[in-house]
Amino acid sequence: MTVRIIISLILLLSGSVAMANGGADDIRVSLLTARAGADIYQLEGHTALRIQSPDRGTT
Repeated sequence: MTVRIIISLILLLSGSVAMANGGADDIRVSLLTARAGADIYQLEGHTALRIQSPDRGTT
């Protein structure tokens, strides 16, 4: 279930960014995941989306 939600978000966001940039073909979307750690703030791990657009200079 969680994997489906993450994949849906990636597809939704990648489509939104492509439309905002005029349909640029060189946009890269990455899913970054850090494993859980021992400290209280690391117990669940972390996940982030990275959207890169070399044409606009955003990385």
